[in-house]
Amino acid sequence: MVDGDAALFAAIPHELRANYWFVFYSERLDTTFIMTSQELIEHAVQNKTGKNKGLRAIWFNGRKKGKEYVKPQFEKFIAHDFKRIVGTV
Repeated sequence: MVDGDAALFAAIPHELRANYWFVFYSERLDTTFIMTSQELIEHAVQNKTGKNKGLRAIWFNGRKKGKEYVKPQFEKFIAHDFKRIVGTV
């Protein structure tokens, strides 16, 4: 585990899919993030070259003064339950 990578999820193979959800859990932050397929595509980066070309990565956390935190733009994806998914079915 690298300090500062508490909520880094990388090498994700993904293309847009309807009714498809991602549930990410960071043990070090004790935080769950839920996002749709479209939201992942909008917020993740896609590798353009190298062995992971075409795969996506998303980094929910930052680090300031040695302390890891959830980046503000990702706070809206924090989930304490699965109501967001259940409410769409």
